Amino acid sequence: MTVAFTSKGAEQDFPEVCVTPRSAYEPWMLFRKPISERTVADNLRQWKTGGLRRLAIGKPLPEAIPSTRTPVVETEISDHPCLKPQQFMRIIVRSLLPLGEGILLDPFMGSGSTIAAAAAVGYTALGIEIDQHYYESALEMIPKLAALHPDFKGDRLEWVPETNSKKTTTAKVTQFTQRSLPF
Repeated sequence: MTVAFTSKGAEQDFPEVCVTPRSAYEPWMLFRKPISERTVADNLRQWKTGGLRRLAIGKPLPEAIPSTRTPVVETEISDHPCLKPQQFMRIIVRSLLPLGEGILLDPFMGSGSTIAAAAAVGYTALGIEIDQHYYESALEMIPKLAALHPDFKGDRLEWVPETNSKKTTTAKVTQFTQRSLPF
């Protein structure tokens, strides 16, 4: 039998069906404006952006980041079908602000896993979600996801979540404000 992944919770009902091919990689893209200064160093000094934050001094972010399925302790919190694991999201989010300063924008917030990862690593973030159900769900789920795994801040690749543990901490999450969109 082929192991296939369908919509959340339907793997048992449809074991021979998958939504997308299951490969070892999920492509992600990083978009940013061209640097405005003559060098990346000057851009970092002026705008605090232009590069990716290293995992540690002398340890650059790799081109492939290993990840697993989202842990059960996280899927029990959110019912979003595309919830990403906090381990992966915290590594990605931490890398996006090279000096650890600035505001992270997630224009397609969905489950809120990116915003939760930002809160967990101590970043300020802004999330936008057009679907009312997912927006309201994210308001409740972000603080819970952010509080999980307090020992992991995305500063290393080697990390395994505690099994059968819901150890949490308090993560600073900025208050959310709902705005109606003009369409």
